Amino acid sequence: ICACLPMAINMVIILSKNADGDEAAAVFNSAVGNLVGIFLSPILILGYLGVSSEDVNLVDVFWKLVLRVVVPLAIGQIVQKTSAEIKRFMKQSSHDIKKAQIYALVFIVYTVFCTTFLEGNAVGIANILLMILCQFL
Repeated sequence: ICACLPMAINMVIILSKNADGDEAAAVFNSAVGNLVGIFLSPILILGYLGVSSEDVNLVDVFWKLVLRVVVPLAIGQIVQKTSAEIKRFMKQSSHDIKKAQIYALVFIVYTVFCTTFLEGNAVGIANILLMILCQFL
């Protein structure tokens, strides 16, 4: 399943530098791949898991992805390009914003983890240990 996910941009830069490649092209391809991956990853994962379109409403999944990823990204880009005041604020507060991003990501992971066990999903300890083991291989 992890092979369906796009690569991180920092990893692409490191690999391109080590291979004496074109870093600008690598960053562009990675950014476009990440944007396309938002829509392609669910299709690939559902396909590999053998889930049919009868089990999952793909239109609903894509609509939620557009609302949660593409719309905020587009709004952020428009605001950043049109407002000098916001651009100045972002430069001055970049350290605090990075901290807030880290805390928000930890909060999201924590709430998903808690919700998974609160709802009583049939996840056994063997499955959890196997997933942890796969992360380190």
